[in-house]
Amino acid sequence: MQSARTFNIHHAADLTGPVQASGKPVLYTHTLCPYAQRVFLALLYKAVPFELVQVELSNKPSWYRGVNPRGLVPAVVHEGKARTESLDLCRCGGGALSQAGCAA
Repeated sequence: MQSARTFNIHHAADLTGPVQASGKPVLYTHTLCPYAQRVFLALLYKAVPFELVQVELSNKPSWYRGVNPRGLVPAVVHEGKARTESLDLCRCGGGALSQAGCAA
């Protein structure tokens, strides 16, 4: 059984600022970060539609510190709030990010 892809890929270096996704979470990630991979897999497993932004950690765009002041991945922005703890993000998933216990 083949499932439809639930995300679009963006590259931070090609963007002038954070991705604006109405209603969808935006996952900022790096392919070599196991914590970001954990969140990516959780979103896929839960079939949450999301936007994915690849961030080159050795050459982060200046605007990324506005997403995560620590400059690390993963970061998920949903409904204007950024969250960065991978285990919490895995527990909460996409639409549940705004529920009690999943607040920033």
